[in-house]
Amino acid sequence: MAKNINRSVSTTNKSAGTITIDDFGGLSLYLESYKGEPTLRYNQGTYSSYVVELQHELNIIHDSGFSDSYLIKHIDEDGYFGSDTLSDVKALQAFSFIGGEDYCAELTQDGIVGQYTWGKLNMLANE
Repeated sequence: MAKNINRSVSTTNKSAGTITIDDFGGLSLYLESYKGEPTLRYNQGTYSSYVVELQHELNIIHDSGFSDSYLIKHIDEDGYFGSDTLSDVKALQAFSFIGGEDYCAELTQDGIVGQYTWGKLNMLANE
């Protein structure tokens, strides 16, 4: 039986609310929804400190040892949302098995880093 992943986070620049993403035979999977970070999209030529944060947290997940962490490749933390970052974001969005009995919700693999992708990223990188 998988256990719920549900962590509340609240800081001065982030507020998190918990939403139910899916329900498998009574097992609810939770994901934090972040507000405050901008939506990020594939854009190879524009630098952003938010992309550095995104890349850093993707690298933390890559190094985490979670069962699906091999899907995320180590990338340069250069602040440019290029094809390597796009590939890792899509892998994160598909990521569902953490290990043991822990699961997290899959998201649409669109490569857009919106509030639910930020929430999943922050939840896994800080696990």
